[in-house]
Amino acid sequence: MNFKRENINNIEHFNKKMKEELDPFEQDAIEGWQELSADDLKRLDSRYARNTLLMNISLAVLFFTAFAISIFSYENYKNTIRLEQNKPSSNTIEKTKVQKFIPIKLPNKTIELIASNEQVQPNKIKTDQKILHQPEENPSESESLEKRNLALSIEPISIASIATVKTVNLAKEIYIQNLLVVDYRYYRGRDPLNLKKELTGTPADVAFSIEKTDSKNELEVSYMNFLSKTLSLFNLKKYQDCISNFETILSKYPDDINALFYESICLYNLGLNKDATTRLRQLEMNPFSNFYEEQQWYLLLCYRAEKDWEQYNRQRAKVIGAKGYYWFRAQELE
Repeated sequence: MNFKRENINNIEHFNKKMKEELDPFEQDAIEGWQELSADDLKRLDSRYARNTLLMNISLAVLFFTAFAISIFSYENYKNTIRLEQNKPSSNTIEKTKVQKFIPIKLPNKTIELIASNEQVQPNKIKTDQKILHQPEENPSESESLEKRNLALSIEPISIASIATVKTVNLAKEIYIQNLLVVDYRYYRGRDPLNLKKELTGTPADVAFSIEKTDSKNELEVSYMNFLSKTLSLFNLKKYQDCISNFETILSKYPDDINALFYESICLYNLGLNKDATTRLRQLEMNPFSNFYEEQQWYLLLCYRAEKDWEQYNRQRAKVIGAKGYYWFRAQELE
């Protein structure tokens, strides 16, 4: 039988069909429907519609609540991952340990310089810096061909012996006393150095500009001024005086790239190769890579001077393999 509501509402229709088609169970059911009027059914329909609307609203609220919670959980997860990534790694912690100040004490007596032909001359450094740190111009076709032929003439180097080149992270640079330095005025606040009065007993031509007196025993001078006067001593090849001043800078700024680099040259020229290697290794761990190629080259010279042939051969392969400014010089070394 077609047991639909529109048929149930038609009482006459059901009275006619009840005897013909309905079984006893259906007849009992239809008696209940016959007690309801059309208005009663409409009220039931409206109540059902309201319940359906409330159910839909509840489902929508539940859905958006679940969506909001999932978004919040995802953002919280991303923040947790970001914090984990920003935590210093074991390598970073090791680098921080390397950068702590390790003083180098020189004997009171005057130390003789190494042979003139083995020294790193200030003028040579200036020439190299002007070439190495200037924008590279487009070479002529003949120069390109010559460089290509030189590269092809070099024997292949084992990939395992070539270390990864350090990531480039150049700080702002400036020339002081015609020597390249990192301009730390961009990275530090006011950076005075507190000097003992005896440290200022330098000749009048390289005297320090005193900014103020902190105490009876100390004088405060500008970092840039102190560095400038120290580099003027460097140009005069007064390397022991330079080392004393660079040690003063490093006692306050252990990662100072200027002091680490130029002090290593002073130590090398005085024949103190192990101390020079220490400073160059610290320079290698510095976040700034302005002196990276120079550091690699002078580290090679220190290994050669120390006759540490295992380290020398490894470092030479590294410099040549990098194909940087010093690769041809490294190739010519015995």
